[in-house]
Amino acid sequence: MKYQSLEGAGSQRIEIPEINVTKSNGRRRARHFLLEAAGFVGLMVCLLLSVSAVSAKDFYVTPDGNPQGVCTSSPHTPAWFNDSANWGSGTTQIGPGTTVHLCGTFTFAAEATGLTAQGNGASGSPIIILFEGGAILQAPSFGRGAAGIRLDGHSFITVDGQNAGIIQATLSGTAGAACLGGPCSWNDGGTGLSAANTSNVTIQNLMIRDIYLRTSINDTAVDQWSNFSIGANPATNLTINHNVFHDAGDHLATQGNNMVISNNEMYNMDHGFSSGLAGTSYSGAYIFGNHIHDMAAWDSPAGCGGNCPYHHDGLHFFQNPGPGFWDNVFIYNNSFDGSPGNTGPQGWVYLETTCCTSGHVYVFNNTFTSGPQSFPGEMGVYSGASILVANNTVWGGSFANGGVACDIGHGDASIAVWKNTICSGQSVSFNVQPSSSIGGIGAIDFNIVGDGSSSGNQQNYSYQGNNTQSLLIWRTIGLIGASIHDMNSKLVPISSLGLTSDGHLSAGSPAIAAGTNLSSLCTGGAINALCSDKAGNPRPKTGAWDAGAYSSGSAVAQLPAPPSGLTGTGH
Repeated sequence: MKYQSLEGAGSQRIEIPEINVTKSNGRRRARHFLLEAAGFVGLMVCLLLSVSAVSAKDFYVTPDGNPQGVCTSSPHTPAWFNDSANWGSGTTQIGPGTTVHLCGTFTFAAEATGLTAQGNGASGSPIIILFEGGAILQAPSFGRGAAGIRLDGHSFITVDGQNAGIIQATLSGTAGAACLGGPCSWNDGGTGLSAANTSNVTIQNLMIRDIYLRTSINDTAVDQWSNFSIGANPATNLTINHNVFHDAGDHLATQGNNMVISNNEMYNMDHGFSSGLAGTSYSGAYIFGNHIHDMAAWDSPAGCGGNCPYHHDGLHFFQNPGPGFWDNVFIYNNSFDGSPGNTGPQGWVYLETTCCTSGHVYVFNNTFTSGPQSFPGEMGVYSGASILVANNTVWGGSFANGGVACDIGHGDASIAVWKNTICSGQSVSFNVQPSSSIGGIGAIDFNIVGDGSSSGNQQNYSYQGNNTQSLLIWRTIGLIGASIHDMNSKLVPISSLGLTSDGHLSAGSPAIAAGTNLSSLCTGGAINALCSDKAGNPRPKTGAWDAGAYSSGSAVAQLPAPPSGLTGTGH
């Protein structure tokens, strides 16, 4: 019998029989061929399943190496996990395709790293570190050089809390405050999970809490840059999805190409996310679906003036000395709310001057609201060679404290599109900073500005230091540029904006059908999300859009669901 050779999966050579079917015995031989082929296929399926079963290894780790929970099959200790001899391609080693199951409560010494990865997964076969049954990794403090989990220098690893896993410090915080393990007694910060110099790492379904529990504005024992929920500088193809982070100076400190931060909840921090570049440029920051709120826990001491140790930002992109800049920054479908704090707040979104020089910046479908406190710029977009801001809803805050609802500009900001956005609720509703560049006729248009003049706000509009309450002066007498911008925008009394508490449009809102159709911008990739509203409802392909993050008639959206089954501390 002759055989043909075909290349199969994994470049294995597969031999299949070549059968010559003649007229005289065609039916019999065809039937024989089908039976033989069926048998061959069944054999190959069994072989492939066998190979898959061999490559998919499971190891179990408990605090003391004794069985508990689902970890009953030859469990190991953390020391076994941390030993490089147990990492590799052998059948008894952690390697590509391995799942490491964590069971129980792991309590490590103060200022000591808990679990340290010693090897890499592979594309399509990551190493998975899986928290089982609400497993907890904890220490009194993870110290400045320690971490609950350290992945530094490795690749293709997934850490999955399964919506119940926790990394926490138990005694780290303001002296005497009520920490998880008793009165707080450590004040050296630390890191929940470290992923520096990694690639293709995913962190999901996890809670990281109380890395530093700050309860007094007079507590200056640590700065925000010494305690992180996750530190990953730099990291390539990093995904941080569906986690809860609370009580740390800086929840996410990271930079690198193709970074995805999605569907997380962050609160009680000085910074939700920060990325400061020096000599290296990066492309691809996709930040969407997050709920970022409440930063007053990190207020600076009263009366600190120009020497306040903290300034609060939800998302902060900035440039350290050096030529590096961010390109392709997408910030969309996020919710920013709660208290921004009283001292040193900068913005829910703060793209600092020179962070994105020569870069493209896209900010759309976000909702922003604050308590009575104010930001210098609630949505502050101050850098980018091509800036698109569209269909955001900004409202709330204080008319008296000098804040700005929608703030754009400075030396390297070039506005390509600023449209369909509702700006309201601060001392200045809409501000274009000095030295900004506005590209093209009508680059700024179809926006809704809440008129707070009767409520005590200082100005509705400001352009390069020139202020006015009047839409007519703003668009026709020269402030915004000789009648070429904002000819279709509206100035509406704040009481008549028709916004619900979460930014949806009520029936009769002047924002309905007040926007322009931007369907032509949805050309593929992340920008396609612009053609649906924040709740995922498609916007019309033809005809007017509604202004703001939500389309009229959109069902009240739920905030990104945090992992379930987790217990907060009440702080």
